[in-house]
Amino acid sequence: MIPAVVGSSPIVHPILLISMNKLKILIISTAKTGNVWLRALLSHLYNLPIIEGDQADFEFNAQLFDKYGDRWITHKHYPFSEEILNYIQKNNIILLTTFRHPADILVSYFHFVQWISHSTDDEIALLRKDGDKMGENTKYFIESEMFIHHLVISYHWKPYSSDCIFYEDLLQNPIQVLTDLTNKIQPVKLEQIQRATIASQMKYLKIDREGNHFRKGGNLQWQTEIPENIIELFKTIESYRILCWEMNYWFGDHKNPKIRPNTKINKFNYSSINPFYQKTHFDNGVKINIEIIRCYLSIPNALTRWQFPTQTTLENSFFHWLNQPSQTCNNPPSPIIITNYANYLYQIREDVQQAFPNLLQSKYRLNFI
Repeated sequence: MIPAVVGSSPIVHPILLISMNKLKILIISTAKTGNVWLRALLSHLYNLPIIEGDQADFEFNAQLFDKYGDRWITHKHYPFSEEILNYIQKNNIILLTTFRHPADILVSYFHFVQWISHSTDDEIALLRKDGDKMGENTKYFIESEMFIHHLVISYHWKPYSSDCIFYEDLLQNPIQVLTDLTNKIQPVKLEQIQRATIASQMKYLKIDREGNHFRKGGNLQWQTEIPENIIELFKTIESYRILCWEMNYWFGDHKNPKIRPNTKINKFNYSSINPFYQKTHFDNGVKINIEIIRCYLSIPNALTRWQFPTQTTLENSFFHWLNQPSQTCNNPPSPIIITNYANYLYQIREDVQQAFPNLLQSKYRLNFI
């Protein structure tokens, strides 16, 4: 049987009552189900600081959460607990969770642990013994039901979550997923959703994280990477079989209309909305780096204001705006020239802010293009 949870009756939080000035979003779900991706999307949409890298990543700590402030987003892999649930409800935190085909989670997790060299975790050590291909150690990982304790995290939190996001839906149409989700949290313009979608596509997310954190980002990888004898364990061990059905996933033919289809997903066509698609330089030869793209995507209505941002000939071009003096120079008036692009970089770099607490009093001229 699926490991049970003894807790309160599910209460879905009335998220529309949450003020955007006190927007706190906590994603609790099984690892490798798109939680980092969803976090990036919502962080960009609502301009929420991402919280990660503290002791609360490993064990819930209410005192640490209290220090996060009024606006934040984070993701965790906590098993269900009454303590965490009570804290979430008491502090008006929006709780979300994510699902993915359990076998694809195994594929992603298996490859992820092969890249981890600093962990002494017994489970990770066990899977790493199989090398590049799943074998007897992975089979034992499933048979011993070690893996079920990972899978049930999303399953146990789902009844208490404001929404459950399916990884496959994000792959196919992140625009629609975000439209539906933001309508429950706080509706935003389509242009905002498009900018967040562009900014959070995997090729950009990979730049900031270790390359091994994101791999292929697809579905049905289990069909070619998991041996048949391990697939049979999912079908025959009661806890896995029940959980797969409860999560609306299966491995082959079935008569349950709720089961998600086992068909290859056509990934979302980012080129249809990304004006920087396959663009490496402005038309005047200046190279386009990731921060220039992110600067563009941080500007409200950028997609309509500069539909062709790599063109530089017009006076009101995006390139011209990057090099214009920012409003910082006018409040108060200052002879120091700080371009819009330099000001953007300053705002996102805490180390630069610490080195130059007041740009207008700096003897340096900040101009990056």
